[in-house]
Amino acid sequence: MEKESIVIDNGTSQIKIGIAGNENPSFIEFNCIGKPKGKESKTNQESSYIGCEAIEKRESLTLSSPMERGQIVDWENMERIWNYLFLDKMKHDPNEYNFLITKKRQTPKSNDETIAEIVFETYGVKAMYLAYDTILSLYSSGRTTGCVLDVGDGCITIEAIYEGFSVPQSINRYDLGGRDITDYLCTLLKRETGRSFTTTSEIDIVREIKEKHCQVALSCKAQELRGNLPEEDKITYELPDKGKIKIGNERIQAPEILFQPSLIGIEQPNLDEIVINSIMNCDIDARKDFFGNVVLSGSTTLMSGFVERLQTGIKERAPEGIRLHCVAAPERALSPWIGGSILGSLSTFQKMWVSVDEYLENGVSIVHTKCF
Repeated sequence: MEKESIVIDNGTSQIKIGIAGNENPSFIEFNCIGKPKGKESKTNQESSYIGCEAIEKRESLTLSSPMERGQIVDWENMERIWNYLFLDKMKHDPNEYNFLITKKRQTPKSNDETIAEIVFETYGVKAMYLAYDTILSLYSSGRTTGCVLDVGDGCITIEAIYEGFSVPQSINRYDLGGRDITDYLCTLLKRETGRSFTTTSEIDIVREIKEKHCQVALSCKAQELRGNLPEEDKITYELPDKGKIKIGNERIQAPEILFQPSLIGIEQPNLDEIVINSIMNCDIDARKDFFGNVVLSGSTTLMSGFVERLQTGIKERAPEGIRLHCVAAPERALSPWIGGSILGSLSTFQKMWVSVDEYLENGVSIVHTKCF
């Protein structure tokens, strides 16, 4: 059990992988496979590309991710990506390490069971652990008490944790995230420029536009959300085909769906309501601790204006006299991995691993008993 551990933050958009105890992951790869257009068969593996290489060659490829909304849906391609990371990037024999892998709240138990089967039976790992990304994000902040808001590519997760223990009634998950902002930006750009972004490679171009230029308005009444910007205030973006588009208010309107989901026909609370509802479901004596430690996680929270807008919304709706503090670490896109790196290197954690002997004795159900 004293083996080194590999930490894998298995996100919908990206995978971060590295050795526990290190400050940062060794590799960050896009969680996707690209296949030549017109050659969609899974058997055509020799001509497909993985991760960043697929993104670089996207113009001639059809891109797909083995995950949707934080859940693995294509196990064959998920294994191919893992193989690439372990053998080609890390250049390590997996059975020489323990595996700590992140998971999302409210994913099917069968998801965890299949991961355990692959880890133990395919890779020959001696011990593994599945950890919730929200709890790891809290650990990465150096806290054991706080309310974690994770806004990922595929979903939003909220969870309050008190002295290391999850508060079940605080947990919720919503199928809205960075990918939906990308999709809405595609719609807005088509409306304003007449240019369609429909293929997987075109949609990925819009993802890049989002990451480089989108920002959050400071309120739902902000002038930037209404009307058209003067031409001189628009951003000119050159596309791979050398065509150019001008981007105006769309870069501010697209992220607004997090704070006004009804813009895309989704009936659910907005982000500040999600945080308040979660905390107000907790014991009254613990609420001040949660409002005072709202920990942000996920790359979508890095958008300019995000923290300010969230804080403003929470303060407007929270009980009077509440002291609010949002913890927004610069490296919060890596928070689950960093928390896993900390956890996996602790001597006190060693007894928590699910060993291969326990797996063989109890079957896959052991992951539900020990990984909670």
